[in-house]
Amino acid sequence: MDLGLKGKVAIVTGASQGMGAAISRRLAQEGCNVAMVARGEERLTALAAAITASGGGEALPVVCDVTSESDVADAVASAVERFGGVDMLVNNAGGLTTGALLPFEELSDDTFIATYELNVLGAVRFIRAVLPSMRQRGGGRIVNISSENGIQPDMVGADYNAAKAALNALSKTLAKSLGVDNILVNTLSPGLTKTEALARFIEDQATAEGKAPAEIEQGLLTGFRPNISVGRAGEPDEIAAGVVFLLSAPASFITGINLRVDGGSVSSIY
Repeated sequence: MDLGLKGKVAIVTGASQGMGAAISRRLAQEGCNVAMVARGEERLTALAAAITASGGGEALPVVCDVTSESDVADAVASAVERFGGVDMLVNNAGGLTTGALLPFEELSDDTFIATYELNVLGAVRFIRAVLPSMRQRGGGRIVNISSENGIQPDMVGADYNAAKAALNALSKTLAKSLGVDNILVNTLSPGLTKTEALARFIEDQATAEGKAPAEIEQGLLTGFRPNISVGRAGEPDEIAAGVVFLLSAPASFITGINLRVDGGSVSSIY
């Protein structure tokens, strides 16, 4: 199937590893030119070079901290200068700012603010920065990467759960307001996924709980995420496939949805 992505320009944040790297790779394979945004220059540059060398679209490494408004403006300017504009944005940067999911009583105001900055305002800044180019090009696509925690919160990690719920609401609001500009906005909520971030989380949680990493890993499937119908964690490429679909031409009448790619983990039907 022709996904209609050849020659399009995408920005992917949090692109140096995990889901962001997989999304960037899949888009380049479809012929997109991809501005890959992340903080770590060395890893990002090496990955972008490898993606470009593999054929398809070009991958441009752009060092940026999504919590910095000036960094975001410069990153979008770099993509526009290199590729002539922006058609698609994937706000993938996000995550915990504490390393481990902490009980409510252990979360300070500063932690709530930092988590919101990373997971919500980082997306807000990039969306604000790309809108002029998208409007000039007659439309665009935005996919915000959320989490099942934004729909089915855990009893810990209130800062993260609340931030992802806010991101979901942001996406729906913008889907309603930007449709007139032919800009489609959707959310994708991954479930438990085998990323480098998950590996770090397991190590941090093991330290926080005084347990072995293997015990934490097993507990994720038997206790923490017992409702995954397929009985396993997802792969980054499986998340990337969902993102690429939402960005594709066949998804031209889809906006305002929250696509759950979680192996059936979320119990509700909404």
